[in-house]
Order: sequence, then C-alpha cells, then structure tokens
Amino acid sequence: MVETPRATTVDDFVAALDAHGSRLPFEIGAFVALEVCERLIEQPASVDTNRVRIGPRGEVIVQPGVGSGDEEQAARSVARLLGALLSACGAGVPPLLRELAEHGPASGQWRLGPMRDELEAALIPLNRAAARRVLGRLVREVQRKGTRPPRGRMLDPGRSPEPPGRPGPTGVGAAP
Repeated sequence: MVETPRATTVDDFVAALDAHGSRLPFEIGAFVALEVCERLIEQPASVDTNRVRIGPRGEVIVQPGVGSGDEEQAARSVARLLGALLSACGAGVPPLLRELAEHGPASGQWRLGPMRDELEAALIPLNRAAARRVLGRLVREVQRKGTRPPRGRMLDPGRSPEPPGRPGPTGVGAAP
C-alpha cells in the first residue's frame, strides 16, 4: 500500500531541513509568509508555525488560532512566521526581508495589507506555480527523509555534508 503524503507543519518542516543540514531558499520562505498573509487579510487571525501546514503539492494551509481576529496581532504573527522561515535559509537573505520579520512593514503600521505588499515586492517577479512546485518538492523530500539526520551523520552546522562516496576526515587531529 502506498502512503499518501500529508501536509506538514512549518515547525516540523523547518526542523527537518535543519536536521538534514538543508537550507530553504529565502524566496520560498517569503512565499509561504505571503500566502499566509493573503489568507488572513479577509479574516485576521493569529497564526504560528504549528498552525500553518504545507502540503505535498506546495499548498499552504492556514489553521487560525482560537479567539483571534485582531489585525495587528495577525500581522505580528505573520512577521514571526517569516522570521522562523528565514531562520532556515542561512546566509543571503535580503535585508528587506529580515527587516520585515524583525520590525514589520516600513510604514510602521502593523497591518496585513502593507505586510502583503512588502512581501510581494520582495518576490518580484513572482511565479506562484513555480514556487508551489519547489515548496512541494522540498516538503516531499523532508517527509521521505524524516526529521532525523541520516544514521551516523551528525553535521557540524557550519559545514556542508561530504559528497556521497567520499568519507569525511576522521580521527584525532582531523580538520573541522
């Protein structure tokens, strides 16, 4: 019997990427935040990394928090979500996105419209279908690998994995 891939939370997705030493392209992290922001505009709600799921085809599913509805809190929760996603990106994240995650929209107003506009501006040109394909591929890959690093392979966070078939240095005095 073939198991149908299911949606995974952003929290589990980021943890699995980290466990395997993989990095999320910043455009894909910003795309997820944009999709969430657009869904919350009509009905503001607070979200977190456990209430946003990503499906195997790159679809973003939002499960709003209970009793939420304040636009400022919704915008702040999107900024926190963006920050969590950007933490999985490593180096090379544009300052505009880091600023948005840390300080909110440049207007100083914690509203979903300006948040969406700045996320979208950071992604120009935006190809939603391509972003969903990449996101879906990444989700399927981490689901296939699981959330634990490969057996016997604990990666130094500052070091990339060795190519297959070439063992890394071992023993006393091995270079990091």
